[in-house]
Amino acid sequence: MSYCVASTISPSEWRHAALAGAGLAYVWENRAASWVANGRLVRCLEDWCPPDDWLYIYYPTRKYLAAGLRAVIDALCA
Repeated sequence: MSYCVASTISPSEWRHAALAGAGLAYVWENRAASWVANGRLVRCLEDWCPPDDWLYIYYPTRKYLAAGLRAVIDALCA
């Protein structure tokens, strides 16, 4: 049995391997949309897929938060 290390394979190589029938690949939806539409790829494990409207922002602390960053956070949360 052989194994691949994910960090050494590019996203396009994962996609091509999945298209060749090699197994599952975690591919961004917009990059696989045409293959899903024509049936070459199928969505699976949808219960574990994040919703389309998810967005995360990471910042160091709320203490001494720059006004510009606070404005961006407020705009994203609106």
